[in-house]
Amino acid sequence: EGDGGREQKSNYDGMDLRTLIRFYGLSRSGNHAIIEWMLAQYADAGYQTTFKNNSRHDYTFADIKPYLPLKNNVEYLEEKSLTIASFENMTLFNVSPIDAEVRRGFASVIDMIILRDPFNFFASSLKSHQKRGVPPFANLGNFYRMYAYEFMGKTNFLDHNKVTVNYNRWNAEVEYRQEFTKNLGVPFTDSGYNKMAMYGSSFDHKDIDLVSLHRNVMSRWRVMEENPLFRNLLRGNAELYDISEKLFGHIEGTEKLI
Repeated sequence: EGDGGREQKSNYDGMDLRTLIRFYGLSRSGNHAIIEWMLAQYADAGYQTTFKNNSRHDYTFADIKPYLPLKNNVEYLEEKSLTIASFENMTLFNVSPIDAEVRRGFASVIDMIILRDPFNFFASSLKSHQKRGVPPFANLGNFYRMYAYEFMGKTNFLDHNKVTVNYNRWNAEVEYRQEFTKNLGVPFTDSGYNKMAMYGSSFDHKDIDLVSLHRNVMSRWRVMEENPLFRNLLRGNAELYDISEKLFGHIEGTEKLI
């Protein structure tokens, strides 16, 4: 079984008092579930928290900067504060640098990237677009590969204390979540773990049992396995299967999709 995408080592060794997290992920990867959970962990530890969301792939850090709690006075930030700026579906080689004003306002900056296994990611993404009556964005497979390469360290476009988040393990393993908060230097409470339900799902109604919701996100691909678009994304793509095996371990039945 693969290593499950353990966090990459960096020189980051704990939560500073004023921290900015730049959070990168593809839509339908569990971004909001993990962000809500992190915000809850830090709030429980007495941190002021700020969250700026977006879903535009062309949104740069320069666009998001005016919404950060910096103003013209860095003292605006409380002593214990966490700011999360979320970027979805972003072309990683277009990630904009952080300027001097931002670096002065925060004691540390972390680049965080989330990845979900390709089978359930593609299934959820296609189902979401299907429900909204719009086609999936072009080059979905290439975008996934770009994020997987960055997650594995084959590329390093995110160069501020990069931390990786394995959605499959976060969803399934309380030990993984405990270790994650330990690495960030805040006490583990697991508050917010079930808040993912407020965002609904591509598949389930919002009032589904929470235990079932966490369990079912690991088998979305079975609902879409006969969908031609889904099969075309995977057919003949042995590299995606290898990536999944390495990072998420074997997912029974997915070998027939390649």
